[in-house]
Amino acid sequence: MLARLAVKLGLSVALLVWVLSGVDRDALIGRLADVPVWPLAGLVAAMLGLGVAQAWRWRRILAMLEGHRRLFPAVRIVFLSLFFLQAVPSTLGADAVRGWGAFKYGARPGDAIASVVLDRVVALVALVLIVLCGLPWLFPLTGGSMAAWSVVLLCAAGLGGVVTLIGLGWFPGRWMRWKPLVGLKHLGLAARRLLGAPSTLSATLLISVAMHFGSIMILAAIGWLFETPASLGQFLVIGPAVLIIALAPISIAGWGVREGAMVIGLGYAGVAADAALAVSLVFGAVLAAAGLAGGAIWLASDLMARRRVRSGAGAGDSPPPASR
Repeated sequence: MLARLAVKLGLSVALLVWVLSGVDRDALIGRLADVPVWPLAGLVAAMLGLGVAQAWRWRRILAMLEGHRRLFPAVRIVFLSLFFLQAVPSTLGADAVRGWGAFKYGARPGDAIASVVLDRVVALVALVLIVLCGLPWLFPLTGGSMAAWSVVLLCAAGLGGVVTLIGLGWFPGRWMRWKPLVGLKHLGLAARRLLGAPSTLSATLLISVAMHFGSIMILAAIGWLFETPASLGQFLVIGPAVLIIALAPISIAGWGVREGAMVIGLGYAGVAADAALAVSLVFGAVLAAAGLAGGAIWLASDLMARRRVRSGAGAGDSPPPASR
């Protein structure tokens, strides 16, 4: 695992160095130095709002798997996972936090893990659908370049992974002697349950689509802060393509991959390389700041909850059960 992280870190650094080698670094530094602070604070708050939406989506999936709407602090757990997403060089850290949080508040271990996996799958499917809807505009904008075809291949790979996940539920019973397959089959069965729950599936897909459009609007807002010539329509076409490329698990939190894709993508919209790189770097900084803010919010709420429990116990009251 350490070797894998080292490879990803090396690729992130190499890609960032490669992107920086092709831009005017003085112009880039000048653009970054002139970014106003208060609009960025608003964008960080908007990103935290997307975290609340993510908590709502995840909670609906877990409620479907558990068979009832368990009350647990999903928002606090998601905010903590956002912090781990920035502090740990792998998405596994954030996923483990959410899985642990669901288990702590009473979910069965298998359902806790499945809820996190399905939450990511629904988000991926929604992003793929957005990208596919934008292809009629992406290909003319890029002139049918290899960049556009690479986006199509990534969408196909993502949908192939989803189909594979659903197919895991059909593992023959005789294979279940191998313990890892038991967990994989549970994931496949959970995915089939989600497909058989149209209200939950449609709600979580709509939430995911809204969240992706929120991320694209944040990206466009950053572009407007730098006065780039890209229009909103171009951001709506290029943004999803960049986001799905950044999901490729070859770097740390998408760093390097996102910057390269942003420079290439916005270049088709007439944006200078230094401006496109500045947009991507600030977008990454907003994500990181939201993660840090999420961790601070979680810590503050946890301290307040502990204080309430202690004061209640001191008054002769018993603390509330952890699963409620």
